[in-house]
Amino acid sequence: MTIRTLKHWGTALWLILLGASLAAAQLTVKDVISLKKLGFSDAEILAEAAKSGAKMALTEADLAQLKAAGASDALIQALRNPPREITLDEVKRMVQAGQSADRIIEAIAASPNKPAAGAADVLELQRQNVPVAVLFALRGRPLGAAELRSLAEEHTAPPVFERLGNLLGYIQTDLAAEEALALMRIGVPADSVKGLKTAVAVPPQPKNDPKTEPPLPAPPESVEELVGTWEGTIKSAGMTANAVLTLDRNGEYSLNMASYLQQGRWSAVHNNLVLSPNDGMEEAERYELKNGTLLIKSQTALLTLRRRR
Repeated sequence: MTIRTLKHWGTALWLILLGASLAAAQLTVKDVISLKKLGFSDAEILAEAAKSGAKMALTEADLAQLKAAGASDALIQALRNPPREITLDEVKRMVQAGQSADRIIEAIAASPNKPAAGAADVLELQRQNVPVAVLFALRGRPLGAAELRSLAEEHTAPPVFERLGNLLGYIQTDLAAEEALALMRIGVPADSVKGLKTAVAVPPQPKNDPKTEPPLPAPPESVEELVGTWEGTIKSAGMTANAVLTLDRNGEYSLNMASYLQQGRWSAVHNNLVLSPNDGMEEAERYELKNGTLLIKSQTALLTLRRRR
């Protein structure tokens, strides 16, 4: 687990307070100039402008001041007609209103900030039979072969495959001809299969890069310590629910969260607990076992469990 310093949290708190004060009122030209001087990027400024959704009526004097502060022509044009920011609640309303997956993904892609969806949110949407394409769009991770199979099993339309691929990208996969044909035979468009083959792998960061994370600890000699049934709570998106996790020696797992049962295969390497649910949405989460408590932490959720007696 990464331990953040007090200085880091202080900076984060300042940014949160700044964002809250700007979101409370419409962004002004003076605000934009101030943010440029503080070093915020055009994308970050535009994301703030999108929260109010109001257009700026810029005078010649405003334009001169913005350009003098370093605002690009693209930013100025966007301030005049900012894209609308979509929230998770709006996504849920679109689903309930029967909007197509293609339309919902289009709205997510156009939003300056993607809706923040925690594990509890995704589970709630999944229980409402939300198309898996929308769940993938909210998750925001590149598509792999497992995701393409899940989309095909739901009879996803080719335009949705295309839009989702443009939004998320693909995981570079060394597909054999037989594997590529198998994907196309179940309904995966050829362009999506090609996306797996032609995706560019993300190069590893140089060892002397200051942004490189500390090396991972050595893998455990055995994952026997994790085998068994654990129970406790899951916290996500401000919500807490009961959770029961069972890991067996055959690599099978079951996770019951808020009366929702998820099953699949599991493995553990370098303090990463890799859960591969049967729906193909693989999750790799950091874990720590300390004083009999198993902590499993992802970007959106925290599981706190103790072994069932």
